[in-house]
Amino acid sequence: MHGPGSRAAGTVKSRRTARTLKRINENEGKITAATSEEALVENAEDLATLTISFENLSHGDLTGEQLFLAVYSDPELGYITAQAERHFNDWGKYKPGSAGN
Repeated sequence: MHGPGSRAAGTVKSRRTARTLKRINENEGKITAATSEEALVENAEDLATLTISFENLSHGDLTGEQLFLAVYSDPELGYITAQAERHFNDWGKYKPGSAGN
């Protein structure tokens, strides 16, 4: 997975902000939550953006981003989604950049 400080993470953060602002604008300035279906799709899209690859995991004949979306949007595979979220949010799993020495 791309790390929390990556460009992919920045893309996801911007996308989430845009979704929130869109919901506020569509609801006359009131903050509203996504429906459970919307949240599932949005979270799957975000995690797919952050995912580089899967190892030893298949879902039909899908590959790449289509595979990521299928896995993350499948409620029966929610444990994979939960693991991916935990991994992404653990900054300790990502090596810091070189100090340049």
